[in-house]
Amino acid sequence: MEDISEIIPGILYLSSRVAPENKEGLQKRNITHVLSLTQHPIPTFPDLFQYKLIKIDDAGSEKLSQHFQECHEFIGNLLAPYTFLY
Repeated sequence: MEDISEIIPGILYLSSRVAPENKEGLQKRNITHVLSLTQHPIPTFPDLFQYKLIKIDDAGSEKLSQHFQECHEFIGNLLAPYTFLY
């Protein structure tokens, strides 16, 4: 799969905007949800995956912090069943 990094093994991944367009790659990793932060987010497979879309510009001046809570809630709800020890 294009530009995809495993953040929490088998659970959480980070990728470029192109990777979520690879249905087989997502399914191979058992990915069920996609959080997309881009100006033109398009759910490629809405019948197969749940999407959270946040429209932002790909610019250094973009204020990402205003979206942290919304992203945290989306990811947190998915990770709730797991227990992590650090």
